[in-house]
Amino acid sequence: MELTKFINDNIIGRHHQFDGPFGRKHVIYCDFTASGKALHFIEHFIINQVLPTYGNTHTSTGINSVQTTFYRDEAREILRNSFGATKDDAVIFVGSGCTGAIHKLVDGLGLSKNDRPVVFVGASEHHSNLLPWREIASRVVRIKDDENGLLDMNELENALKIARRERRTLIGCFSAASNITGTLFQDMKITALLHKYGAYSFWDYATAAPYVKIAMNPTSSEYPNGEAHKDAIYFSMHKFVGGPQTPGLLIVKKSVIERNPVPGGSGGGTVLFVDRNSHLYLSDVETREEGGTPAIVESIRAGLVIKLKDTVKDEWIMKHENKLTRLAFTEWQDIPELILLGSKTAPRVAIFSFLIRHLGTGIFLHHNFVCALLNDIYGIQARGGCACAGPFAQDLLGIDDSLSQRYTEILAADDDNVTLEILKPGFSRLNLPYFAPDEEIDFIIKAVRTIAKHGWEMLPYYKMNPETGGWHHHSTQLDSMIQGRLDNIEFNSQELSIIPPNNYSINYEECLRKGEDIFQKARNNESLNEIESIILTDRQNDLIDTVRRNELRWFLLPSEAKQILFQNDPNGVFTEINAPFHPREYSKNKEPSEYQLQHYSTIPNQITDFNSGELSVVVPEVDLKTKANKTKEPESDIVDVNTTFQNKELPTMVHEQGIEFNVETAQMRVEEGTSQSATCKTR
Repeated sequence: MELTKFINDNIIGRHHQFDGPFGRKHVIYCDFTASGKALHFIEHFIINQVLPTYGNTHTSTGINSVQTTFYRDEAREILRNSFGATKDDAVIFVGSGCTGAIHKLVDGLGLSKNDRPVVFVGASEHHSNLLPWREIASRVVRIKDDENGLLDMNELENALKIARRERRTLIGCFSAASNITGTLFQDMKITALLHKYGAYSFWDYATAAPYVKIAMNPTSSEYPNGEAHKDAIYFSMHKFVGGPQTPGLLIVKKSVIERNPVPGGSGGGTVLFVDRNSHLYLSDVETREEGGTPAIVESIRAGLVIKLKDTVKDEWIMKHENKLTRLAFTEWQDIPELILLGSKTAPRVAIFSFLIRHLGTGIFLHHNFVCALLNDIYGIQARGGCACAGPFAQDLLGIDDSLSQRYTEILAADDDNVTLEILKPGFSRLNLPYFAPDEEIDFIIKAVRTIAKHGWEMLPYYKMNPETGGWHHHSTQLDSMIQGRLDNIEFNSQELSIIPPNNYSINYEECLRKGEDIFQKARNNESLNEIESIILTDRQNDLIDTVRRNELRWFLLPSEAKQILFQNDPNGVFTEINAPFHPREYSKNKEPSEYQLQHYSTIPNQITDFNSGELSVVVPEVDLKTKANKTKEPESDIVDVNTTFQNKELPTMVHEQGIEFNVETAQMRVEEGTSQSATCKTR
């Protein structure tokens, strides 16, 4: 698909280079599940169309404020139409991502101390969709997943039946997709069941939103009467490609958010009138709940990002996600060292969390060590840890409540101001971007395969920090990874020098070959002197010895890998070590399913049209008034100015219908009879 190539080519920082312990590497970004990357053509639009006429949306008379308000209102409408929101739904921009949106929702419920709800959550909830509810609920009921990795509907219904007898507010809060496994959950079926028992249906779309159709009010032959209409959806826009510097979003039934007549953040912009003793809040909930000067440019950018996703089309994205998932499962299925977490039969997007087991000892490689190898040898950016979804991570790793308590105790211990975070269980996670070229996907899959097979051989060359859980090559100082500092910037009257972004080509085969060479040298003991020269302080040795002897240790140590390498027998030095946990296995009784979310709404053509190789910009309707003769109107009051971004180059001037438009400055020069000022009409 040409449009996805256009997206990939326009990623800011694509193939940026850095110097690591094994030479210069190109960045391959596989951490979109955590945060997306900015796009040149979206930022060009912001710089050349939005910022030149930027003004505060609380000002209502000047050209700048009117234009900026128009852009932001139109962005909200793009979101509303894309998500199928109706007049009964509020679309609210929230400053601090999905977490802020959830807190906004909690506040909007207006629950009193005597009305503490029963809250139902799924097994896979992110901490942001769990902790706020724990703080306000009388109890939180966690519904487990079934043998196929989907929510256990029978368990949910039984829990709802029991809770309904308590005559409390019932709230269901579920993730549309797991941020660990990418598993997609049955949102319509769950929502209909919640409504059957009078419960609210709230959905965390933070992981799913960049890939699936977001339908606030879906209908189908199974649910023709609105049974599956959601009460709230929330997610972070920054996880989309093009999404950095965007706000969180809350789409919520007005009847829900209006339960509390006081806005979540009262202040400027939330009131109709304030006198010396009282105040009157605005009735419009979208305005009332966005107190203070909002994230204006960020909101406009959010509209562009959703417009782009709608142009690619959800159906195509989901088909490609399914293709990538199947490809990865096929390529990795014959690697006994690689343990993929989660169900392989449930519908999912191409997000993969995994452990790597050392077959000779039976224990694992530390997740942060694996991520360090991916970075240092291949330039692949991945994430290590529990992905802020601790309870589900423990389910997947096979950690029961008793073992979890033991980890809690040792991590909470503060002997001599030391916390051994290295012992905290976790996994490595990456995703395969749907817009990445085939050769890059192949490169990522092969890199993971090689590290799964041979990653342990590099352990002796790496240092671990028992207190932080970090790993780095013995030759690397952490400061050396910092490529830029704000302190180095100097402002003067002449200029601010800016280094242009790197956009180098990458030879994937050469990078894979160099990776093989690195492991081969380690396997052949060609760098024994280098290993012997690694010096640790007494404190470091003491901490490592404490970790080594701890029965909760689950990962291979550099000293153990070194001994195995020196003996030249990967399986002959140590007897199998009993790992404290063993990852859960799901049902294997069926093949991965073809899966697509249903689509319910058409997408309007607003703000911009994204086409492969160009970005067409449509300027809103404009009234051009002549100062000399205010009664004289131009023949047409609609001016279309189309600019094209091709090969990342911007045209400086555009001529259209007798109007000269400077793309760089966003200034118009109109021929005789018209003024240089322009007033934007709101539609």
